[in-house]
Amino acid sequence: LPEAIVYDGARIMSDETGQEIWGVTIPPETVEGILRTIWDLAPGVQVFGDEKVFCRPDDTLARKYFSSLGVPVIDDLACPRAIRGVFRVIIHGQADSIDEIGEGISSAVGDSARAVFAGDGFLDILGPGISKGAALDRLLGSLVEEGSPVLVAAAGDHLNDMELLEYAHISITMEDAREPLRAMADVILPPASEKGFSRILGPLRSLAGPFEALSREGRLTGRRGCKPSPGGRSQGGMFNG
Repeated sequence: LPEAIVYDGARIMSDETGQEIWGVTIPPETVEGILRTIWDLAPGVQVFGDEKVFCRPDDTLARKYFSSLGVPVIDDLACPRAIRGVFRVIIHGQADSIDEIGEGISSAVGDSARAVFAGDGFLDILGPGISKGAALDRLLGSLVEEGSPVLVAAAGDHLNDMELLEYAHISITMEDAREPLRAMADVILPPASEKGFSRILGPLRSLAGPFEALSREGRLTGRRGCKPSPGGRSQGGMFNG
């Protein structure tokens, strides 16, 4: 597809033109509330806007990293404040520390936002209802309406990939992913440390045929929930080839 899902599903971009196809931002007052909630909990705070990043004045690592990618960095985030056009807020720190405070932050932001673990030591805070899976659903909806055959394979190894794997007909994760992802995956590859994703073509070839047969029979819904499987099981499985 010539589109890209970015910011954990808060935005869909055209690869061809670089223009936004769809996007939703967090209200400025909600951004300020999020920042007040997390401000003293972790050393790293980053706010993602329209292809730019806000960070604390002393966050030299963030400034160096994003500048190396050509992303404009605005390092004037000296205190919590309302910011317009924000797609995502990230906090990062020691993995154990972020794991401990994650659930508390999720409760604190309530229905105004959604907090999800995005990797060891990273917590992403998004608008309500935002996920990669919801964005994929939106992106592929037009193809389904047109009657185009759709077979979706998705790969991910962090909890912010969970809805994406739930949506996909073929879901792929890694041996070192968190347990909820392993439980729902049709394919489990070796860990990232062993370059597991480089072995993705083998299981895709072996599963694509049976799934395409189900598609022709009209038994693939392309929606979240239990997925029909060529092996007769609804979820779970392993392929280490």
